[in-house]
Amino acid sequence: MLRLITKRNTLGGLLFLVLVGEVTVASANGLFTPPGLIILSVLYFLYFILLDSLVAKYRLSNIGLLLVNFCLYSVFITGLLHGEIGDYVLRPENRVITTLIRIQCSFYPLFAFYLLEKVAPRKLPTTKLSLSVSMFMAFMVLLSPSKSFGLIKLADTFSKAPFIAFCFSVVAVVALIIGLQLHSTTARFKSRFFGLLSVLLLILGLIPHLAAFILLLLAMIIIGFIYILKTSFRAAAVT
Repeated sequence: MLRLITKRNTLGGLLFLVLVGEVTVASANGLFTPPGLIILSVLYFLYFILLDSLVAKYRLSNIGLLLVNFCLYSVFITGLLHGEIGDYVLRPENRVITTLIRIQCSFYPLFAFYLLEKVAPRKLPTTKLSLSVSMFMAFMVLLSPSKSFGLIKLADTFSKAPFIAFCFSVVAVVALIIGLQLHSTTARFKSRFFGLLSVLLLILGLIPHLAAFILLLLAMIIIGFIYILKTSFRAAAVT
């Protein structure tokens, strides 16, 4: 386990946690206690290792990363294992914000990997994919008895919103299959302006206030769509 605690993996997990907006969310829902902080840190640490393994193994492009992360994070982890897709039925008045969050949390790794290349470029081989998947699955099972994350919550999500959960699952699987085939065709995308925007989003993510989260949410979606429409960005390698 100690061999996994590298500078890149640690910073990668931290960037994931901040850029997805977890600082604001955890502050609002009371998860920023010592136990809650440990759980969140481990979750994003393990998820970064898993996603980094996929990036390296399949030589993902930015569009491939977007689609894979939509499946794994937006739908599987937060949507099903954490039950947020159930909000479409339980809190119909929040459907717009729930949808925007699904979109925003599909984009955040694009900014995280770009910044990570600046401060902790990949120098060592990534963790074996089978090991990274096994560690994340073990963590998921370990948290399941909490009924707020894991297999029990997944079953609860399907029981409360079966049609929506099924539809999201089908779309997610299709996105994963397509995403894993979208290998990079060009070198890493380089842009000082994109780097600056990524830093600004990171700063927004560090502010534990709802207004900052809304700005992060909207800005990341807008910036993400602007850049993913650019061929030079969409086909570029993730490193």
